[in-house]
Amino acid sequence: MKLRFKINTKVNVGRLFKVSRVSIVRLFFYTGLLIAILGAMQPWFMWPFAAYYTLMAAMFVFFAFLVDNGQQTHLFKREGFAIPLVLFFLSTFLMRLVNKNNIIGFVSISFDLIIYYALLRLNKDEMRHMIDVLTKLLAAFLIISIVGWVLYLVGFPSPYVNAANDDLGYSYENHFIFMIDDRWDTMIIPRFNSIFLEPGHLGTLTSLLLMNQLGRWRKWYNVVLLITTLLTFSLAAYVLLPIIALMGAWAKGKRIIIAIISIVVVVVAIGVGAIFYNDGDNMVNNLIMARLEISNDGTIEGDNRVTDSFDAEYQSFLSSSDLLTGREYSMEKFGFGNSGYRVFLYDNGLIALILVALFYLSLAFSVRQTNKRIIFTMLTITLLTFIIRSSPLAYNYFIPLYAFVCTGFATSQKELQAATEVEDS
Repeated sequence: MKLRFKINTKVNVGRLFKVSRVSIVRLFFYTGLLIAILGAMQPWFMWPFAAYYTLMAAMFVFFAFLVDNGQQTHLFKREGFAIPLVLFFLSTFLMRLVNKNNIIGFVSISFDLIIYYALLRLNKDEMRHMIDVLTKLLAAFLIISIVGWVLYLVGFPSPYVNAANDDLGYSYENHFIFMIDDRWDTMIIPRFNSIFLEPGHLGTLTSLLLMNQLGRWRKWYNVVLLITTLLTFSLAAYVLLPIIALMGAWAKGKRIIIAIISIVVVVVAIGVGAIFYNDGDNMVNNLIMARLEISNDGTIEGDNRVTDSFDAEYQSFLSSSDLLTGREYSMEKFGFGNSGYRVFLYDNGLIALILVALFYLSLAFSVRQTNKRIIFTMLTITLLTFIIRSSPLAYNYFIPLYAFVCTGFATSQKELQAATEVEDS
């Protein structure tokens, strides 16, 4: 008996290389969001584009819209975006107005509107996919950056050039996949900031991304983000991360007493160890524990986000008629080292602050999130990041915060669809 095998040698080349429209939409959209986040984080290669990155990001997002329009199933179709978008426009326009921006500053609002409009209309299941992809991309690069940084610390030669961001007053040894801030070059182990301006900026971003990964911190990319957060030695990140973990457990309806006790025990043990190890001369004690001490005037030592000259100006500002619309903030006048909510209020005024607050409140209700604890968690973390960083509309803060209130703890398209059906019923 003869066995005959028929092999189909015809290959559909068109099908082999055919890319779905959804993939093209995602490619354009995710690229735009990546540019927006990187522009806000200001890695060294984005410094020349600091004034134009929103235009670049908006172009990719706009192309995503064009391709998505030709599909039967749209990725951008969610309703309830009108009020948040109007509040975003009003707050942004007012901030440009009180800061006396030129025409380019006002034109740039339209680019931000395109990006925000896309985010506000994005399907919830696609929001989960988007935040996961961006998290994995950052984690993959951070692996390379951390390995290069560790090799540098143990003595491997690493080529570098001197780099400076004159506008913001930073200078570095730029090793291309990581940078060493000149302020830390005398430390045995400098704080890790990868390719970004400050360790605190990186630590805050990784903490917010981890908020979107609650319940999945054992995944490889989340382990990388956790390690990165620790290596930044950022007080802000060290405070944010346990609060995110506790509030996340509370939002899931879990009993958090044991978790609180466990975190307190771990923090106390690390604190005591840091105080006594090498007589307190170590990074944990110098950068974290010492900044939690109470000074003679009753304030926390780590609450040093403004200089004395700016603080004096801020106190007079609070009792002036400029409180509503703000005063012009100048690096030349107040120097380097001012950040936080006081700078935002001084620079933009109370009206802008109220509009931004209303914008975030409108987000919480426009997404129709049924778990009110998720809304409360998002608003609390938003407030904390605002107090620390004072950049509530920056993409590196807004995108992970908004993704969290949209998707909550759902980890799959099926879970998100089920949640959406409940909200629509």
